Amino acid sequence: AEICSVYPSAGSVYHWAGQLVSARHAPLASYICGWFNLMGNVASNTAFASGFSSILDAALVLGGKPSLSLGVQVAISIGILSMWAIQNTFRIDQQGWLNNLAAFFQIASTIT
Repeated sequence: AEICSVYPSAGSVYHWAGQLVSARHAPLASYICGWFNLMGNVASNTAFASGFSSILDAALVLGGKPSLSLGVQVAISIGILSMWAIQNTFRIDQQGWLNNLAAFFQIASTIT
């Protein structure tokens, strides 16, 4: 279903999960695919935010500063997840400046 989802359709992987099984099992396959997709997104977003706070903590320690407490690291992770949630409320045409800003930081961090 993931491979077939590159073909444009309204349901993406859910549609193709239903197409790849018999008509009797299509609703169940689509439902399971949807839940696996949601759980994977929740787990990966949480892991990325936690990893960011861990890298930030390591950078501070390497800079000679004291380590962040676990509570502060969790707060940073929650803040990152909140920013992502707010960002996802905007339409794609309203996010062009954010892409340009991210590209600038990527290039600047590579140069420095």
